[in-house]
Amino acid sequence: MAGLLDFMKRLGTDAELAKAYQDNPKGVLNDTDLSQAEKDALLSGDLDKVKALSGAEDVNMTHIVITSFEE
Repeated sequence: MAGLLDFMKRLGTDAELAKAYQDNPKGVLNDTDLSQAEKDALLSGDLDKVKALSGAEDVNMTHIVITSFEE
């Protein structure tokens, strides 16, 4: 359970990982040691499954990416 929760925390704090996940979620997940059920839950966006597999009751899922471009 800690693996999924740790991965989700890293997605929220590691900009490079978040960008890679945005571009290729399956590829990023294939490079983790998460179980197939955990990977499937994240990819499906099924919040109830993610909560159950992570052990965290207070899980919220968003998919917001803020990008800054310099001119």
